[in-house]
Amino acid sequence: MPPVIAHRPVGLAPATMAEVEQAAIALARADAHGGPATVALLRSESAASSKVEHIDANQRYIARALAGLPTRQRAATEVAANLDALRAALDAADRPVTPATINGIHQRLLPEEGWSGHVRSEQNWIGGSDHSPRDARYIPPDPNRIARLMEDLAAFINREDVPVVAHAGIVHAQFEVIHPYADGNGRVGRALAHLVLRHRGVTTATVAPLSIAFLGRGDTYLDSLRQYERGDLDAYLGFFAECCHTAAAASVRLADAMTALVAEWQTVPAVLRIRADSVVHRIIPDLPTHPVIDAAAVSQHYGVSRRAAGTALDMLQAAGILNRTTAARNHQIYEAHEVFAAIEDVERDVRAERLG
Repeated sequence: MPPVIAHRPVGLAPATMAEVEQAAIALARADAHGGPATVALLRSESAASSKVEHIDANQRYIARALAGLPTRQRAATEVAANLDALRAALDAADRPVTPATINGIHQRLLPEEGWSGHVRSEQNWIGGSDHSPRDARYIPPDPNRIARLMEDLAAFINREDVPVVAHAGIVHAQFEVIHPYADGNGRVGRALAHLVLRHRGVTTATVAPLSIAFLGRGDTYLDSLRQYERGDLDAYLGFFAECCHTAAAASVRLADAMTALVAEWQTVPAVLRIRADSVVHRIIPDLPTHPVIDAAAVSQHYGVSRRAAGTALDMLQAAGILNRTTAARNHQIYEAHEVFAAIEDVERDVRAERLG
């Protein structure tokens, strides 16, 4: 049975307090730096949060799903729904949170499930077997207690007197130990951490890819949640603060990579030879945000004819900036492959502990 925390004092050791305060500074600085990579960071966070739950999708297919284009990966549509849930959490950051707020985030995560947006009515457990909680790693609260615990959690989320990184970390861990839903708890719990960071004004423009940091330290991440379960708040928040530093470094790195890509594309000789008023020059700065596009999207977004859109995309392909591929039913789409490579480079460096 998790403790109630709505009005509980949060006492931290001086060293932990210093760690969470420094982590908040790092996140705020990264947020100010991350404008060019806003959508890429959202995609990366959603993909990594899903991957923690063993839902693995290629960034190319995630971008296709988000653009409403055909994709062969079911996991990509699940990641797209996760991004929708993350956006719902960020949108909710400017008003008081209630259990209904959290249920709404969950409903956006699993829109096709009839039980989404509703807390579980049956006992479940983590680990063990599908048939018995014997040898389970964790058995969450009885379903009859969930409503009260969710009210308590919502009240804690609305507090303003807890150091912000500690606030986000506790909200995430407390939600995980409540484990209120039949599925999707991990992804909603990580979205709630971002809700708190946005509400408290640390990440106002974008999100830090916390889940990339968690994913890079998978076993340690789970161990840290066990420390929270056992009441060792300082140990858990020390790990959470470290992940915030890693996420901040990843955010800055990805923003710099997106800025550098746009600058490089704009100076490709084939691009320099294209008329300055061509739609090509309007497409290039938007590619980090929309790395998968087709002629119909270009025509609609930039107000040009379908033929002009297709010509512009072919020019960008000829310049080596876009790759052309065929989606379902001979649907021609174009992908900014270097955007995906930049994201993969950052994720690889986090896993290798070269960022943080």
